[in-house]
Amino acid sequence: MAATRIVLVDDDDLLAELLRVNFETDERFDLVGRARNGAEGIELVEELGPDAVLMDLHMPLVGGIEATRLLIAADPDACVIAFTSSRDAGELAQARAAGAAAVLEKPFDPQPFLDAVAEHAHDCRLRAA
Repeated sequence: MAATRIVLVDDDDLLAELLRVNFETDERFDLVGRARNGAEGIELVEELGPDAVLMDLHMPLVGGIEATRLLIAADPDACVIAFTSSRDAGELAQARAAGAAAVLEKPFDPQPFLDAVAEHAHDCRLRAA
């Protein structure tokens, strides 16, 4: 099976670099782009058409919940996997209501996190088929 093409949307440069290194060493993934806020993320997704979007919820300009809502409105089959350090149940519910396929927690242990991303991206592909 081909590698899952991922767009990462997160304003935290250190975390983005950690994820980049982990994605690059895992043959299941191809990190095709990175955006620093939801507005950039929407543009990048429209340009690159990834298999999945890894979306932080807290970012400047356009936050992850709104960006997810806009991406799903434009393409109901879009696969957005949200991730956040928030433990606010209402916010997590908002992310799911916006269309996130899953909401993963930060901070994270890289291998289980990548396994979860792979699993949710696979589930998205099955739903879209």
